Amino acid sequence: MTQLKLWLFLKKTSESQFKTSQQMNKLMLEKKPQETNNTKPLLLRLLPLMMLLMPLMKLAKLIQHLSLGASFVQVKSKYETIHKRLTDNTSHSQLLQPVVAALTELATHGVNQKALTKIAQLLSEIRQQLVSEKATKTDVEERQAAHWAEFSAHLSNEHTRLVERKAQLEVQIQEQKDTIEDAQSWIEFHTLELENSEERLAGQQAWYAVQSEIYETQTAEREAQNEIVDRLQEHISEKLSTTAQFISKRN
Repeated sequence: MTQLKLWLFLKKTSESQFKTSQQMNKLMLEKKPQETNNTKPLLLRLLPLMMLLMPLMKLAKLIQHLSLGASFVQVKSKYETIHKRLTDNTSHSQLLQPVVAALTELATHGVNQKALTKIAQLLSEIRQQLVSEKATKTDVEERQAAHWAEFSAHLSNEHTRLVERKAQLEVQIQEQKDTIEDAQSWIEFHTLELENSEERLAGQQAWYAVQSEIYETQTAEREAQNEIVDRLQEHISEKLSTTAQFISKRN
């Protein structure tokens, strides 16, 4: 890789990292006040992905510097920071364990093209696992969406039935009042039934609203997670492709 291509590659890497960070900050901060309670669980769930994204981007950049001939001493502080971030990431410890081991080996045995290639391959494998994870989540989302559509239709039908029943009872009560003055006990019976129906209707409406809010929140979470995963895949793919080309040319 020529010095000009290398400079352009590193420039693109920095811009991509900055853009990703800005977009994630925007996602966290640009929320309406009334959305605070609903978005708090979403931000908490996005935090593990953010903690995975940033050190991996920095690791890809570190590998680039080493591939360009930087000494380990020059990048030692960055290496230690990245190594600690990856080691402390308990939510993805199994996924990151091979990379952590490869970094430890790199620090122990010194920098060489074989070690750098191994780390690049591990990053590629992580990308593939994220692709697989995304496909699984997409399948789950589709099945949940189908289930929710069926359940939502059931709730809608039940809501309609209760509304119609309420209207029918109101008509019956009015008719009884107009035509049967001595049927007070009958009127009281239907009045009680109307009250019970209204309570059931109110309960159904409240439950329906809660379920709708939960579904919308979960859908927003999955869409945001998929967006972050897509950015991570694209970012790592760019780094791996360019790094692999550079390593190949140097070999």
